[in-house]
Amino acid sequence: MSESRVLIVYGAPSPCHGVPCLFVRGRDGRIVTQNCTACGQPYLVRVEDVPTLTCTRCRCDLQRISAPDESPAYLCPECGSSWDLAAVVPSCRERFPYYGSPL
Repeated sequence: MSESRVLIVYGAPSPCHGVPCLFVRGRDGRIVTQNCTACGQPYLVRVEDVPTLTCTRCRCDLQRISAPDESPAYLCPECGSSWDLAAVVPSCRERFPYYGSPL
């Protein structure tokens, strides 16, 4: 997916400041983190943290899936369309300064 098609997804409130976290692609390009919008602190994203989305083709709810050590992904049970969340969220480098975290 091209950089022009970036999906902005906000997660749960951050533990550090209580403000929404922004889902971003980690520095390695594979892992998705949710970073505090106040300070940039990254937090791991579990598949349960990923919001439910609707397939643009079928209009049905997409299934949220994830394999160990991979970013969450979406799969349409009707048409079989799938995509990784890491492919559509902005890079953490675009939104936050380096935090010094291994995430």
